[in-house]
Amino acid sequence: ALQGMGHLHHCENRRRYRLGAGVLALGYAASEPFSLGEIARPYLSELANTYNVHASLAKRDRLDAVEVEVSHSLKTLMTLQLEVGSRLPLAGTATGIALIASLPPAEYDYLMISLHERHGKNWQHLLSKIETGCAQVSNKGYVTAHGSWDTDINGVAVPLVFPGGSPVFSLACGAPALHLPPKKQREIGERLLVLKPIIEERLRNGSALETRKDAG
Repeated sequence: ALQGMGHLHHCENRRRYRLGAGVLALGYAASEPFSLGEIARPYLSELANTYNVHASLAKRDRLDAVEVEVSHSLKTLMTLQLEVGSRLPLAGTATGIALIASLPPAEYDYLMISLHERHGKNWQHLLSKIETGCAQVSNKGYVTAHGSWDTDINGVAVPLVFPGGSPVFSLACGAPALHLPPKKQREIGERLLVLKPIIEERLRNGSALETRKDAG
C-alpha cells in the first residue's frame, strides 16, 4: 500500500525498499545548498519565456500530480493559473502520465486499480490515454496530451528520475490549445529531452555533494 501511494520505492536490482517521492521530496526541498527547486528554476524560466507557456516541475501525491515549482511566461497573459501546490489529475494529463510512465510494474498495477476506482465510468477512456502516453515516453522520451485536465489545455512532459531511480518528477509545459498546437508540442518535447539529462546530472552531483557532507 505504501508503495502504491508513492511513499516507498522498490529497487528490484538490490531487492530493497527506499523512501519514495511523497517522503523524499520534503527532505530534498529542505536540504541546503542542494535544492531541486533551485536547480530546476532557471530551466523552467527558459521554457516559459521561450515558448510562452506555463512550465512546471511536479511530483506524484497519491492519485494527483502536485506542482512543486512553476514559471509563467513574461511575454503573454495567456498562461495557466497554476501555482506551487496546485494539483492535477494523474490520468489523462501530460504531467501525470510522465510520472506514471517510469513506475515499476507492481506500483503501476496498484496505481491503475486505484485510478479505476476513482474515475469509474470514464476509466477506459483515461486508461487508453495513459497507455498511449506511456508508449510515447518509451518511444520518443516525452508525452503529449490534448484537451487533458481542462478541455482546452494541451501539455507536453518528460519524467525526471532522481539518483537510484526514485523519486520521479515531471518536467512539463502547458498552455491553451490555441497556443500549444501539436507542432509546438513536438518542438518543446525535443527541448525537454535536451534539458532532462542536464537536470538529472545536476541532481546526481547535488546528491553526491550532500552525501559527502554527511559523511564528513
